[in-house]
Amino acid sequence: MRKSEIKQKFDEIVDFSGVERYVDTPVKRYSSGMYVRLAFAVAAHLESEIMIVDEVLAVGDAEFQKKCLGKMGDVSGKEGRTVLFVSHNMGAIKNLCHNVIMLNNGTIAFNGNVNDGIKAYTQVPGKLNAYKNDSPEKKFREITIEGNDNEVKSDFGFDEDIKIRIKFIAERQYFHANIGFKVLDNLDRCIFTSEKEIKDIVKSDGQSAVSVTINSGLLTPGQYKISFAMHIPNAQIIELVQDAFNFEILETGTNAYQYSGADLGCVFFNNEWIPL
Repeated sequence: MRKSEIKQKFDEIVDFSGVERYVDTPVKRYSSGMYVRLAFAVAAHLESEIMIVDEVLAVGDAEFQKKCLGKMGDVSGKEGRTVLFVSHNMGAIKNLCHNVIMLNNGTIAFNGNVNDGIKAYTQVPGKLNAYKNDSPEKKFREITIEGNDNEVKSDFGFDEDIKIRIKFIAERQYFHANIGFKVLDNLDRCIFTSEKEIKDIVKSDGQSAVSVTINSGLLTPGQYKISFAMHIPNAQIIELVQDAFNFEILETGTNAYQYSGADLGCVFFNNEWIPL
């Protein structure tokens, strides 16, 4: 920026960055968060034809992230300039971008519209969530978690169902027991549990398969893990598969970046709010 431009935009930059209380403090004493907030504020007020922003949503609180996205939207929409936005935040990408390029090991793996790009990203093979154990003494023989496309995976969109498929064996003396699972967040807090009495789902020979769905829009974006158990209520655990899988809910098609999941809880209840 020229000196005249700095003078003209100084107050606006400081206000946007939120560091007005520390404006007389040497920048070398800023925290990394303050430094990057100020850096983005300066970059956002440059009048370059192309603005390149890399993972700005990793900086600052939810309110500042929302402000950054709004500014980038103004730069591209109202001012007609190009924003190259580098991010793994699918919700922000869907709200801000018109086209997506996905890179894999330095090469272009996808180039096209936003919806198809998000779908391509969520289908990138990662740690496949499949458990299998053929030991005769084991009750849980095979467990998978799948998305809407019935593919086994570990990343799911906020607007995507999670289908859990369980193959198990239960001898007749365990037909009165329950089978279930527990979902925890990345701080080991229990989010919810679900279980069913075995006699309601088991076949007569004890070899059975069952499917359970965690409906889309229930878990807010973030990382989770899931454990499975067969147990007699208020008595013994017959078998436990502790932390069987890790999975992540991605921000796809929501404004979840505005509350960043952890700020307002891990479960999103889409209740009807009725004015009285």
